[in-house]
Amino acid sequence: MQLPEHIEPMLAKIGNAFDSPGHLFELKWDGVRAISYVDDDGLRMHGRRRRDLATRYPELTFLADLPAGTVLDGELVVLREDGRPEFRAILSRENASAAGVAAAAKKNPVVYVAFDMLYARGESLLDAPLTVRRERLLETVKAAGQPRLMASDGVVGDGLALFEAASEQQVEGIV
Repeated sequence: MQLPEHIEPMLAKIGNAFDSPGHLFELKWDGVRAISYVDDDGLRMHGRRRRDLATRYPELTFLADLPAGTVLDGELVVLREDGRPEFRAILSRENASAAGVAAAAKKNPVVYVAFDMLYARGESLLDAPLTVRRERLLETVKAAGQPRLMASDGVVGDGLALFEAASEQQVEGIV
């Protein structure tokens, strides 16, 4: 099964919060962007710089068990006890030496927060509506049954209310 070598992640742009029934709003996770590719050879994971991330996050090896032909777009996040992301902790993971990866994984384990499904069983979903991609994503995350894999929640329409809640919780923002 041939998946693309690289899919450039869409990036958020700075702007003002707004309401719109035609938009899905989500929290902006304070982590490291990562696209995960599962094919017959296993798991590949990389971000914008195309650097291999899969070997840096051994606690996510279970992603290789997702159906071949799966491509997820998400964020590597270290969560604090209160459930909020800890950016300094993910930075320490990113800066860990090759020899220190296992110890770093124990000290600051990551969660893969997926917010989009780009391929399912080898079928490109890139032209499918977001509602279809999200439905497939939620099915995949549920079937995986892994606590280190979660789908990012979103709200349709109420961007201003979500932005206010994000500000109160002192998280980075919304997209």
